[in-house]
Amino acid sequence: MSQGPLLMLGLVGQAIFAARMLLQWIASERAGRSVVPRSFWHLSLFASACVGTYAALTGNVIFLLSVLPGAFIYARMLMLRRRVGMAALLALAAPIAALAVWATLRKPLSGPVLISTLGFGGWLLWMSRFPIQWWISERSGTPTLGTVFWIVSLAGACLLLVYASWHRDWVMLIAFAPGPVFYLRNLVLIHRSRGTARDALSPAADRVRS
Repeated sequence: MSQGPLLMLGLVGQAIFAARMLLQWIASERAGRSVVPRSFWHLSLFASACVGTYAALTGNVIFLLSVLPGAFIYARMLMLRRRVGMAALLALAAPIAALAVWATLRKPLSGPVLISTLGFGGWLLWMSRFPIQWWISERSGTPTLGTVFWIVSLAGACLLLVYASWHRDWVMLIAFAPGPVFYLRNLVLIHRSRGTARDALSPAADRVRS
């Protein structure tokens, strides 16, 4: 695939990623708390396919590794809603792993050691947020995002932005540049909703003591 259509594919994927975050933000603002609409997971999965293909074909291993675990989790979140078993999800593991190995062998990490280390560290943070979120969702039996998810997302995105800036990968930059704004806003909403809940409980506690 030539660079023009390949770049367009990556940009379309990023536009869809941005749209799903905007929808999640609007839904949260309306609810006054951090919520996740069903469309969030559908859009996330489709965008991951677009961006993952771009990253693999351009040989950006860090970018690819930051996208693939998310696609795996997005699929699982949709399965939780429909009560689909794990077998279908595990069937996705082989082609996802094969794509990652192929991209790594095609073009290994390049650049100064510090930049590669920051990129890999950002990827580790970015990847770890999904198992955390998955574990919380499995315990509750419903897709959900929490404080730890947003904090780890913020740290990982900042490191990946440094890596993308060095390599001048515009699709990767667009991917992670808007994220910190959304992550910080969700943290504010979570903090605010907890404060509201404490305020609501205080009068009840005062009545019990009296």
